[in-house]
Amino acid sequence: SVVPKVTRPLMEAVKTVTGTRCLIVGPGIKTGLDIKIDRPETLGADIVAGSVAACEKYGCPNITIFMGTATVVIYNDKNGAYCGGAIMPGVSISLDALTKHGALLSSVDLVAPKKAICTNTADCTRSGVVLGNAFMLDGFIDKFKEETGITDCPIISTGGLSKQIIKNCKNKIINDENLILDGLRIISERNN
Repeated sequence: SVVPKVTRPLMEAVKTVTGTRCLIVGPGIKTGLDIKIDRPETLGADIVAGSVAACEKYGCPNITIFMGTATVVIYNDKNGAYCGGAIMPGVSISLDALTKHGALLSSVDLVAPKKAICTNTADCTRSGVVLGNAFMLDGFIDKFKEETGITDCPIISTGGLSKQIIKNCKNKIINDENLILDGLRIISERNN
């Protein structure tokens, strides 16, 4: 869980239903991930688990994209160390904010329009939200490669809307719906 007030009740529910004690991904848990950021204890358990799985399944270095409430783009170096990344509003939050604060804008489905220059409000919104997020991801990927000096590495995405967005990216991105679950399994195995 990355929602602190949910963690304890969830642990208790799992213990009640299964009789099993939960492992909580956080300080003190063996992940095998060297976290090279200013305050490692602040890194979300979902990002830790996804990074562990990305390194294990796809090798390092890699760039991994998490598309949920927030969109997070991270870099794991050639030694499998988590080196940091960028956090921005998620696709749905961006669309919700736009339609909530734009009096004449209505929510739309998240299907890419046929072109970027659109001629009606709904398609203009789709262009901005779907293609805009794809272009943003491509920009971050290019900038990460520039800053790290890597020319080629696996790029992995996970999260509810990632499949819809990454198909509009110029970079080849592998969608892995189970990345975080695989990371949790790997972490569990490393702690048993």
